[in-house]
Amino acid sequence: MELIIKEKIDQPVYKNQYELIIHFMEGDADDYHESVVRIAKEHEEELKDLLKVVIDCNKAYPRGRGGYDHVPGYNKYFGYNEEMSVEEFEKLQTIFNCEDNWSDSLINHPTDSRYGISDSFNGYELFYYNEDSIKYKVDIKE
Repeated sequence: MELIIKEKIDQPVYKNQYELIIHFMEGDADDYHESVVRIAKEHEEELKDLLKVVIDCNKAYPRGRGGYDHVPGYNKYFGYNEEMSVEEFEKLQTIFNCEDNWSDSLINHPTDSRYGISDSFNGYELFYYNEDSIKYKVDIKE
């Protein structure tokens, strides 16, 4: 047997930025999803605002289902905020680099495709990549 090393595969290099992974649960643990958001260190204040919303959504329904429109800030990030101008929305899109966001909202909040019900918030993780692309776990002190 011979092992042949082929072409280099480029992988993304993250530097000086945060990575927020938001976990969601579909139904009664029928499936799990996540949304990944990357935020440059220079935008920590915007990250803190988003984290407050994510924390509040996790606290709103600790055992599952519920609507989140009543959570302050939810519509800004996960819903349809009719009060936000196109310019403000586009600015936030550049700050919050969201992977696999196919929705019209800033950050994808998965829904159960059978019923159109939003998945429940099911935790989050926060990491930081330093200037050498070394990944660190970040604790949040409220």
